[in-house]
This record gives sequence, structure tokens and C-alpha cells, in this order.
Amino acid sequence: MDLNPDKVVAANARRLREDRGYTQELVARLMTEAGYPTGEMPIWALENCRRRIKVTDLFGLAAAFDVTPESFLSPGSESDESAAVEYEVVGTDDVRRKVIANSVTTDDQGFLNFYRRGQRVFFAPVTAVVCCYTSRAGNDD
Repeated sequence: MDLNPDKVVAANARRLREDRGYTQELVARLMTEAGYPTGEMPIWALENCRRRIKVTDLFGLAAAFDVTPESFLSPGSESDESAAVEYEVVGTDDVRRKVIANSVTTDDQGFLNFYRRGQRVFFAPVTAVVCCYTSRAGNDD
């Protein structure tokens, strides 16, 4: 297990970004909006260990992902945000769908997007979803 702090933070940042389906550009924008101005290239460099991690990077990443800075410090860590969750999505058509995902986002077109390991596994218009129940998935294979 590599305990190089830069590599640990880089791996955790990339994993969390991919689990959520975020682009490097989006992470940079979220960090900037949170008061930690940066660009897409510094995010790429951070994830690829091409630049040293600064404390402000940790706080900016934490703000962008809405997690604690500590979430990036443990080798092989899995933050609560990236653990698989089983969702039961109930649509306006009263059809129930089970979806296992690491993250859920909404986009500019009004869709609810469910991601697992960086891949979109289900999406639906927000207006077509009545409710969404969650429970921790039994296995994050």
C-alpha cells in the first residue's frame, strides 16, 4: 500500500469524482464557487500527481464534494458518499424501479441521474419521480 500523501489524496479525489460522475471541469468550477479558485488543468495535475497537494486543495475539494477534508487522507478510503446505496424510485406512473448507485445528481435539463462507479446506470426526468427511498446496498461488488 502506497502511503505517499500526494498519491493518497489524488486517488481519493479521482475516485470520488468518478463515483459522482463529475468532470474535472465541474470540480474546478465547484471549488471556485466555494472560494477556492482553480481550473481544470490543476485538477488534472492533482489527480495525476503532477503537482503537490496544498491544504487549500483539501479544503477546496471537500467543499466541491460536500465532504470533510479528512475524506481524502486515508489510503483506500471510501467516504460515505461513494458507498453503494439501493434506491427505489417511484415514478408518476406508479412503477417502482430498484437502482444501486454511488451518487445521484440533477442536470441542467431537469433529469435525475444515478451513477455507479462513474457510469450512469439510470436517469429520469425529475418531474416524473414521485419519491425515492434509500437503503445501504448489501454488496458494492
